[in-house]
Amino acid sequence: MNHYSAITATSRLAALITALCLSFAGTAFAENYYINASEGDDSWSGKLGTAFQVNGPWKSLARIAGVSLQPGDNILLHCASVWNEQLVIRAKGTAEARITIRPYGQCGNIRPIIRPTRMLSTSVTGTELTVPLQTAPQIVVVDNQTAPRARFPAQGYLSLQKINGVWHLPLSGIPVDNTTLTGADLVVRVNDYNIEERRLYSVGQNGEFTVAKPFAQAILRGAGAYLEGQPWMIAKSSQWAYNDTDRQLHVRLPNASAKVEVALPGNAITINNSEYLTLRGLGIVFAEQNGIEVNSGRDIRIEVMYAKDVGNSFIYATNADGLVIDGFLGARSQRNGVVASGNAVTVTNSDLSDIGVSTNIRKSVAAIELSYAVDAVITNNRIKRTGYSAIMFGKRARVENNSIIDACTRLSDCGAIYTSGAKKSLGLFGARILNNLIAGVPGNVDGSAAKLPLTAGVYLDDESAGIMVENNHIERAQRGIFSKAHSSRIVGNTLISNELSIFLTNAGARGNGRADGTQLGTNRIISMGPQAPMLTVGTSADEPLASADNEYFWLPAGVKHEERWLGAQHLPARAIAPSSIRRIYQAWSMVNAQEITTNAACPLTTSECPETRLLSGQKAIWPLVISPNSATVVVNQR
Repeated sequence: MNHYSAITATSRLAALITALCLSFAGTAFAENYYINASEGDDSWSGKLGTAFQVNGPWKSLARIAGVSLQPGDNILLHCASVWNEQLVIRAKGTAEARITIRPYGQCGNIRPIIRPTRMLSTSVTGTELTVPLQTAPQIVVVDNQTAPRARFPAQGYLSLQKINGVWHLPLSGIPVDNTTLTGADLVVRVNDYNIEERRLYSVGQNGEFTVAKPFAQAILRGAGAYLEGQPWMIAKSSQWAYNDTDRQLHVRLPNASAKVEVALPGNAITINNSEYLTLRGLGIVFAEQNGIEVNSGRDIRIEVMYAKDVGNSFIYATNADGLVIDGFLGARSQRNGVVASGNAVTVTNSDLSDIGVSTNIRKSVAAIELSYAVDAVITNNRIKRTGYSAIMFGKRARVENNSIIDACTRLSDCGAIYTSGAKKSLGLFGARILNNLIAGVPGNVDGSAAKLPLTAGVYLDDESAGIMVENNHIERAQRGIFSKAHSSRIVGNTLISNELSIFLTNAGARGNGRADGTQLGTNRIISMGPQAPMLTVGTSADEPLASADNEYFWLPAGVKHEERWLGAQHLPARAIAPSSIRRIYQAWSMVNAQEITTNAACPLTTSECPETRLLSGQKAIWPLVISPNSATVVVNQR
């Protein structure tokens, strides 16, 4: 080797060593901090997973606050531990060296659980518990179950009355005098899609009432209401109420030995101004507000976690760029599921259920609410039983391969997938709604002034535009697809057993003859009785209605034809080409209100099963693997 080559080789080796040193700089001095709720001690170093002489893991989550976490550090929570406290963290890792909070130990299916509750000392007379508390609780737990707050009436609503411009409660139906009602909470269904709560400031002899602050929306005549929170309303075991006058919590117990807890105020986990942080494999139960709250940050990952029984949201994140939520299980939230704003938020492979459906109904928005997130990805999620919408999205979102069962079950004017609340002023969304399964969007008008529920499988509301709706399966909604959006595309969808399959109105009714028209075609519309296949409502005579090239599957009788309107002018029904009509003997969906069966057996007789077809005309092969394009099966007319 000559002198020049030796210098060059030495330089390359030095450069390589320098690069390696730089690449490991963030992790070379990384620490593991162990926390064990049953065997730890906060006076120890926290750097050993098991106790050894006078050293070992920490005991409390609060101990983390005293550590300046560095890139690459790990916070390890013992998987058999339960903490009745909250975790507050601020951590900044790097792309090369993330900070991670995860389990350690022989875990199997056991997870570390953050359960921020306080056990109450009980003084019981029979099964009536009274406990002094300085502030009203939001979540009360009886024998590990969330207890409902007492309400009157126990079910249904009181009918508010407006007399000479003043709202009145119907005192004749309430078993206490008007003065007792002061301090109760009044929950009003102000309209078909909104619930508001107000503290009663006073109630007059005739039921006229004042509240602590005005209602945000005008109460519609005919609106219903109920009362909450006073001891006289307790009607059965496990209900509770808080008396502001003597600051006492009242609980009716199922038995004298029942255990009673209250959730600590705030969130189970709060993440402040953090970057490159991963939370993995943890469990959260009984969070008064949010399971996890993220206050600004970027590149935070929440993986394979669960949150159950929360007061507000499973996850609530603001200004969280690059937030990733994957494999999350959320069950029983009083209001919402995952709510997030920021750029490039991702929610995937998650299972969310029972959101905004409690007996004490509250205003709920969505299981996944990303209206203020840009470039969001919402894919491969399973959503079951929501009080209002399942998914709300914003600009350039991709909503794909989600299954939604029973959305809009407590409120109305609602869509399973909905643009309401999004930043509509941004103009064209550039969003895509692809390959989703939606089954059951009933709507509920109990206590509202509306006479009929307005719901849709996909609901593109005012001012939204530029949205692609393709290859979705939608069934049992009042409207399958309801669009007011211009510059959009609605093609290849399957609509079965909806009262009205496609409803285009306002800007959404503009046809292919306009640059900002709706592209509409190749949808498969199955009418199961007297259901209208399509309604278009234009706003002016020079505005062409959307044209359609769809397939129609008709049972022998009871099918309505399309309707077209220009303002108040009812136009003749659009002629449907015979070639686009397929007569069928029966049709049914493999999607039901309980579960989406991914590998289904034929429900017909042995002789009938060979005659079954998918809507494409392809023979159904049993057991059938369900997807949006194979969820509906037909038997040809005989």
